[in-house]
Parts: sequence; structure tokens; C-alpha cells
Amino acid sequence: MEVLIDRPEPAQPAILELDVVGYENLHVEPVVRTEQETTIRFGLAETSFHRNYYGRHYLPPRLTHLRVTAQGVGRRHWIARIRPLSDAAPLAAEHQGQNAEVLRYDGGPALFTVQTRGAAWTVDYTCGRLRRWIDCDCPYIDWPDGIPGRELIGETSCRDGEFITLRLPRAGCITLTGSYSFPAGSWYLTTKPADVPEPPSAPHGEDSPQKDLGVAQWMGKVISFLGR
Repeated sequence: MEVLIDRPEPAQPAILELDVVGYENLHVEPVVRTEQETTIRFGLAETSFHRNYYGRHYLPPRLTHLRVTAQGVGRRHWIARIRPLSDAAPLAAEHQGQNAEVLRYDGGPALFTVQTRGAAWTVDYTCGRLRRWIDCDCPYIDWPDGIPGRELIGETSCRDGEFITLRLPRAGCITLTGSYSFPAGSWYLTTKPADVPEPPSAPHGEDSPQKDLGVAQWMGKVISFLGR
């Protein structure tokens, strides 16, 4: 079954709130359908037959449909609600949960810790202008030496029982998605403002030197981290 994503705000990101009860496996895949082609993206949500499911997932503007597939001999009842991104819960100094979630961060540079239990989780960050890091032209933050943690760039994987410190650059959107290989898991987040001046947030053009410098510095940090 394919369901059209009826966005509360046209051409804007949204939140999928998925509520599932029953005994079948249920797979939800995001779809981009245009006049030229149909593209099925990576799985958005997958439920196990032995448990109910509730989760909130980030829907980028490019997605047009959701493909829902049930597998098994039991019966599943599911409800998919599309919420505006403004419904995202604000990220507090301490935040915990056990479901996929979309959180809104309204602060400046901060140290962001993630602790996970019972499952692997993926943490993803999108800046306040709702661009992924590779497309973002927000001014680069030059973190001083001695600041713990590593850059929160795109997706970060956290294994069961792991404790990770990340550097959160500015206001934006954070999503948490659990591993479907485990029946249950939980996460615990803390946020502490960092004493780092935030550059002006004036927008830059696609060809601006600031963007080129920021991307180069981001990539340098990534290469440096991967080389350790």
C-alpha cells in the first residue's frame, strides 16, 4: 500500500507519527514519485512481529509517499499521522526515551551526550535552516582545542551501552532511530552549553567563500577523525 504524504505545511519537512499494534511485521519505506520515475529510499521504520511500535520520524520535503508492507500471518493495525515539524519536542538539558523521536534544539553551541541501552541507535542532525551538513552554508564554528567530543555531522551510530560526546553547533533538528534487530532499547541525552562564540548567522550564497571554507574545514575534521 502507498500513502500520499499530506504535509501540514507544503514543501516543508514534517514528522511521521507511526502507531502500530498486532502480530505481523510491518515495513514503512519512503518514496519519491515524480512524472519521470519512482524512487524507493532506505527503510524508514520496521516493526517486529512480537511487539507493538510507536515512533516519530523526520520526513524531508523531497519525499512524496510512504509504502507500507505487512508480512506474516497475524493482523496489524497501524495509524500514520503527519505532524508539522513545529510539533517536535524541544531538546531539554536532560531527555530520555525508548522510541524513534524528532527533537528541536533552539540553543547555540553545546556539548551533546548520547547514552544507549538495549539496542543500537542512529542520531542525525539537521541545521536550523533544515539543510544537511554537506549542503549547509551556515558559518563554521571553530571549536577551541581541548573541547571534548567530536563534530555532530550527519548520522552518528551509537551501539548498545555506548556513551558518546558530540559537539552540537547551533539550533536545528535532531532525530533518533533505533535498530530493528533488537526488540527494545532506550536512550538518554544531555545538553550543556559550550563557551564557544557562535558566528553571525547571516545566510551565504551557494558560491560564497564562507561556504567553501566551512565545507573544507568540516571535511578536514572528518578526515582527521577517520584517520585516528
